[in-house]
Amino acid sequence: MRADIVWWDLSASGQTIESLREYLREESIAAFSEVPGLRFKMWLSDPDTNRWGAVLLWESEGASQQALPSRALELIG
Repeated sequence: MRADIVWWDLSASGQTIESLREYLREESIAAFSEVPGLRFKMWLSDPDTNRWGAVLLWESEGASQQALPSRALELIG
C-alpha cells in the first residue's frame, strides 16, 4: 500500500473551492473511478485557509506511478 497527500493553496491560482467542486462533479470523479490500483481517493477543502487537496490510497508503489486523469495541475498551477 501507498498513500499520497496533495494540498494546494488556492490564493494565487484563479480557482476557488466551488469551481474545483464543479470540476469534480463534471469530470474528475468519473475519471478517477477507472484508475487501476487506486483503492480510495478523498478530496479535501478548507475554506478558512483557501486550500484544496486530496488523499489517495494505492494498492502498490507501482500503481501510484502512473499518469492520472486529472487537470488539477493545469487548473491550479
